[in-house]
Amino acid sequence: MGKRNAPAAIEISILLMSSVLAFASMAVASVMPAIVSDYSYASYYPIAFGIFPCGQIIMTIFAGLYCDARGSRLPMLCGIAAYIVSMLLCAAGTTIWWYIAGRFIEGLSAGAANVALFTVIAKNIPKARQPFLFALLSAAWVLPSIIAPAIGGLIAETWGWRFLYWLFLFLMVPLLPTFRVVLTNCHIVKGSYPANAHSTMVYGVIAGIALAAVQIGQASPRWYAWIIAAIGAVLTVTALQRLFPPGTLRAQPGVPSIIASRITINAIFMGLVTLLPLMLQHHRGWPITDSGFIIAIGSVTWSIAAFVQARVSNNKARQQLIRLGIILLTISVVGVTSGAFIIVPTWFVAVAWAAGGAGIGCAYPVLAVFALTLTPPERHGQISAHLTLTDSVGYALAMALVTGVFNIALTFGGNWPYLSAGTVTFFMALAGLFAAFKVPELHANFGD
Repeated sequence: MGKRNAPAAIEISILLMSSVLAFASMAVASVMPAIVSDYSYASYYPIAFGIFPCGQIIMTIFAGLYCDARGSRLPMLCGIAAYIVSMLLCAAGTTIWWYIAGRFIEGLSAGAANVALFTVIAKNIPKARQPFLFALLSAAWVLPSIIAPAIGGLIAETWGWRFLYWLFLFLMVPLLPTFRVVLTNCHIVKGSYPANAHSTMVYGVIAGIALAAVQIGQASPRWYAWIIAAIGAVLTVTALQRLFPPGTLRAQPGVPSIIASRITINAIFMGLVTLLPLMLQHHRGWPITDSGFIIAIGSVTWSIAAFVQARVSNNKARQQLIRLGIILLTISVVGVTSGAFIIVPTWFVAVAWAAGGAGIGCAYPVLAVFALTLTPPERHGQISAHLTLTDSVGYALAMALVTGVFNIALTFGGNWPYLSAGTVTFFMALAGLFAAFKVPELHANFGD
């Protein structure tokens, strides 16, 4: 594919790709209620949101195994191609099921591309530089998070939400040079697959399909739907036990506690991201555009905290940043949930949400660097898959629990749906605290 590029060129390309994808993600999140309403399937909101990680989980497993055995170039190519297909389906689909299929393929795209990008970072960026790069990746979400909800809401209200997806396709054109840089620096190897590769792939497919069953079961009004959801939940837990390192569910010190912390951090944050726009738009009557600005506050504090953690080189202090991050997220859950009571001012909810953004900014990049540092180079594809998988599982866990409880509580009306969803998120935060305090300190400081 050509001569390899300098680390700076790789960083710039990854950051540009992340910024555009962040814009797309935040814009869609802000208009998702309008999309499902347009199809007259408001109860399918959990599926439209939650089917994404189902596809991501499946492809994450395949891409992780492939990156270690053959290299990261093909997963990156597949991720780009799948993203284009997903945008076409979402833009041109005529039914809610075409849209859901597009979201599923978008998840496949994210699973392949994210694992490949983690591997590119691990292979091409010096370890001392990685904390700063992860801070930059957090910062790459700031501007899109500020403008995307407002622009997405404006476009949806003016030309319709489908125009957004055509816009996302158009944005692929200026990204072509960045794709070339990243693909040039994707490594190719001639290794072998581990002995358990086939069983791992099978469990990955089971986990993705089982999670989809949970989402569909929750949204369906049929009497047997919750049986399907329950079976899906059992199969999901069983499969994930085989996919993650042993001891993950117990947050065993080492890589398992890092993985467990990443899962809960993602679940807490996605629980808040799911709860906050629903509360602002449906409970407090805020327009889509205005609520988007509130959501953007969390992205700003996320970025600021990420840059702060990048300047900390002492690993004892970095270990404390993980714990501080979870504590801030827990405080945020309590504050945002209090917004279910109209007497609580919106500015208080916004401040609580800002604390949550700072919390994930403190902890999230540190966990990624710790995981890569504790893993030998020949297993960077596998740990990259695990890190990407934590995003998918945390996302899906939040959607399954938060939206499931929310839908049940809708029958009681009032502020019960928001209080119930917030309570579930709070218990996830307690699990996160347990895992975070078991993450070990590294023996050498970064940059030494």
